[in-house]
Amino acid sequence: MLAEFRREKKEAYNAIMEDLRRHGIRVHEFARLWKDKQDAVREVYRRNIFPLVTPLAMDPAHPFPFISNLSLNLLVTLRFPNEPELTMARVKVPVGAGVPRFLRVGSENSFVMLEDVMAHSLEELFPGMEIESAEVFRVTRNANTERDEEEADDLLAMIESELRERKFAPIVRLQTDARINPTHRGMLAAELGLDEETEVFGTDVMIGMRDLMELASLDIPELRYPTHQAINNVALQDRDNIFHIIRENGPILLHHPYESFATSVVR
Repeated sequence: MLAEFRREKKEAYNAIMEDLRRHGIRVHEFARLWKDKQDAVREVYRRNIFPLVTPLAMDPAHPFPFISNLSLNLLVTLRFPNEPELTMARVKVPVGAGVPRFLRVGSENSFVMLEDVMAHSLEELFPGMEIESAEVFRVTRNANTERDEEEADDLLAMIESELRERKFAPIVRLQTDARINPTHRGMLAAELGLDEETEVFGTDVMIGMRDLMELASLDIPELRYPTHQAINNVALQDRDNIFHIIRENGPILLHHPYESFATSVVR
């Protein structure tokens, strides 16, 4: 069942990428860009995003860092020069709050993923250290809540409390790159308290495909539906009070969004 789901997900992702390419939108691997393109993208990353990046060490002297819900992370393996022992660090990919998942390459509709750029720029974050690997992972926390809204004294305060607690809810899934080192996969599962066999999922497509919506926001008119102009319901053309119209004519059936919401319900 899981293998079938992974196959279908990969096919869907490949179909999306192929459709994007047909319309001149391409997502490249950073390593395959020309050197001048790499330098230009790195400069954008260095100037706008690098100051937001904070690595957290993972060793006996530091507790395992808290991993927030649906955050994208790099598990970085490195070593100090001339030392045999490896060191591990977690680097959060700061997607959101104005930071895009896809960085533009040049002036065309060509992009690279932010985590790919970060993985190839780790020498700036860990100067003087040898980078062994950088692997992507993400956790999903339980979003279900069981509060009784009818008993809440302040519904807004209860909802705010639920949203705060959701950030610390139990983890129900770990997603990793399918090529992750099996030892690292097992370590993450153990530190997060997950069953590696049933709660850890590898994928060979991008993690967090919802971020593809960024590409849907590109200003390409020919790929968008024409702007819909809602019409006014004929029964509401009269300038009389809307409640008088309903009293005189009976119920009026509205079909949204084809009929205007502003000149009916809002009015």
